[in-house]
Amino acid sequence: MGPSDRIISIRGLGHTYDSRDGGRRVLHALDLNVETGEVVVITGASGAGKTTLLTLCGALRSVQTGDVHVLGTSLT
Repeated sequence: MGPSDRIISIRGLGHTYDSRDGGRRVLHALDLNVETGEVVVITGASGAGKTTLLTLCGALRSVQTGDVHVLGTSLT
């Protein structure tokens, strides 16, 4: 499968939440491709960044660092 079959393409995605202790990084240099027809399961501990990743892919949150493309459209 090639780039035209990608539903989601993520390169170098990073996200940090501001806090009093200098910030909490939940995503760091994440790369991910989701191809047409794939089923993806996201697991991890509480606070690992699962919901943050989904809200970034859904354009509900702004991308801080890296590139996110969904259906060929850049969300960066």
